[in-house]
Amino acid sequence: MQSANESSMSVADASPSGRAAYGINTYSFVQKRRAFDCLVQLADRGYRRFEVMLVPGHFWPSLDGKESRRAIATLVAQRQLEILTLNQPALDINLGSIVPEMRAHSCAMIASAIELAAEWNASGVIINPGKPNPVLPASSTTLIDCFRRSLDILAPLARRYSVHLIVKNHPLSYLYRAEELRSFFDGYGWDGIGLGYDFANGYFGHEDAEAVLKIQDHVRFLYGGDTRLDSFQHAQIGNGDVPFAEISAMLHAADFRRPTILEIVADVADSAIDASVAYLDRIHWPAG
Repeated sequence: MQSANESSMSVADASPSGRAAYGINTYSFVQKRRAFDCLVQLADRGYRRFEVMLVPGHFWPSLDGKESRRAIATLVAQRQLEILTLNQPALDINLGSIVPEMRAHSCAMIASAIELAAEWNASGVIINPGKPNPVLPASSTTLIDCFRRSLDILAPLARRYSVHLIVKNHPLSYLYRAEELRSFFDGYGWDGIGLGYDFANGYFGHEDAEAVLKIQDHVRFLYGGDTRLDSFQHAQIGNGDVPFAEISAMLHAADFRRPTILEIVADVADSAIDASVAYLDRIHWPAG
């Protein structure tokens, strides 16, 4: 429901950002291309900033050796690229698990990502507070305490490697609303920790986009992808119901600009990403 009149926006004199201004998440390519080949392909199309997904077959720290790590580091340097963040979508990683062995396993997986992020000069590693059991979930107090125990392990490690832990608002977690995240980390501490706000996640979680303004001093990345309420997606921007034109105007009014990562999941990813960038440029999205 893109209801804002794009031609009458107060930011109409803003210049388009272009492909190099946006970070590109590699999710759509994890089953099709190795990370190195994916970065080459996207760089050839004019993209320069990336969130690399850590998935076996695409890139996985324990499976891809030193040569593969060095190849990507060399590519980034030679092509003047930037890896912004690393992300692990594996469902078997749960930092809020009530099972201590699972938390230990999950922390080990994130620790390997932190080490790799430092090697590739990435600024952050994406983490999720965890997932509750959908049938009989533990109390929020218990889950949050378990997440805190995981952070007690990971936060010092991330600081040691000068890598930020980036917590995203994911509606399938027990801790995802902007005010809830702010309240938790105001108590826990923000040292080495930032937030990533995903507008598709927020919309599907029935949170007004204005919520991002309540946490803007801790938001390091914004995420773009479209969705509908009846089907959770990260579709081409403009193909769902997230009101991006209105959000763009809101961000400009608040003078709120952050690096924007496009997390687009599509069968024909190249054209979906290109079209999403073109759409955001038409509405003068404030890409940081």
